[in-house]
Amino acid sequence: MAHWMNLVVQTLLVFPLVRYIENLFLQTLHAYFAHSSKRQLEFTKLVKFMETKGNKILHNVKTRWIPC
Repeated sequence: MAHWMNLVVQTLLVFPLVRYIENLFLQTLHAYFAHSSKRQLEFTKLVKFMETKGNKILHNVKTRWIPC
């Protein structure tokens, strides 16, 4: 599902508004959790509760795919 969502977002990033919203959302989310141990602990609890494998919120990076 995450891969599919990434492909959708990558396709929509040709629109400046979508790019702006994605960057703003991820920057805000990262800034909220990045510098607070208490918030990071709450995030880890949420991850465990939701049974996902994510441990960190990373900066927005461009995904590069190797062509087959």
